Amino acid sequence: MEQCAGAGEADILVRMEANLAEHAAHLHRKVVGASVTETDDLLIADSGIDDDTFNIVAAARFAPGQAAARIEATLHTLKAAGRPFSWWVGPTSTPSDLSRRLEAAGLEASESETAMWAPLDALPSRPHIAELDIRQVRSPEQLADYAAVLSANWDPPAATVRAFYRDAAHWALRPDCPAQYLIGYYRDQPVCSAEVFHHADVAASTTSAPSPPPPTRLRRRHHRGRAPRRTRTRPVPRGAAGDGGR
Repeated sequence: MEQCAGAGEADILVRMEANLAEHAAHLHRKVVGASVTETDDLLIADSGIDDDTFNIVAAARFAPGQAAARIEATLHTLKAAGRPFSWWVGPTSTPSDLSRRLEAAGLEASESETAMWAPLDALPSRPHIAELDIRQVRSPEQLADYAAVLSANWDPPAATVRAFYRDAAHWALRPDCPAQYLIGYYRDQPVCSAEVFHHADVAASTTSAPSPPPPTRLRRRHHRGRAPRRTRTRPVPRGAAGDGGR
């Protein structure tokens, strides 16, 4: 990643990963049946549902001498939960060989994502697409449309995605929620979505635009009963615009 003006690269990476971890947990803090376990060296977000989209381990800061024991204890906790989890390994996760250690513990690397960023004043003009109406989500009905677009990334569409956002609507729709949800309608049909999440002085954006039916799976689901790791560098610095696939 190139260095962002006014901030060192190391600081940007730390804030990116902090944003990513909080994004994984902020709705869980408000949803009945979900939980967030956060220590000085790890965050575990458990939605209480059988979907590793919302069951996430992130922000690992293990000391090298304690990493083996912490990994073992964490995997024991995940196994006891009886639900699939994904473990996200970011650019500042420690120890530096955490990915190798997780693989040695039996986890599988499932996918990776790369962030993109650019200064806001360098962005090209926004193109106009006839009949595409982009709206900020402000009602339960619009949030249901947003969730429907996300759920269509799977074949068949993931009912757990729709259920999670339905249960989180009371917080997701509050004016002080750090996430802003956008939905694109084409001829009054929801066809694409985006989210901007504000945390750690970072505004992280994600987008989703599934193909028309029959749906094409854009993101692989993880193996049930496992806690595979995921490498993500999705968030981008505030003052820059970026996009990463959800």
